[in-house]
Amino acid sequence: MQWQTPIRIIDTVVNPGDLVFGDADGVVIIPADVIMEILVEAEDVYARESGMRRELRQGVSIKDAYKKYGAF
Repeated sequence: MQWQTPIRIIDTVVNPGDLVFGDADGVVIIPADVIMEILVEAEDVYARESGMRRELRQGVSIKDAYKKYGAF
């Protein structure tokens, strides 16, 4: 038996320390050496999307919200 060893799933290698996240839409594997960078970026995206949703609920137009947040 082995543990803390890389595994291969088709063309994807999952190494010890990698972050594996899955939901009904699929699975994402984030290499250990970029986890913090990805999490910081994900938090930024979440904050922008939350702000956009809040403003849309308050009646801001989609066009104006897009100009401010740059994404949907």
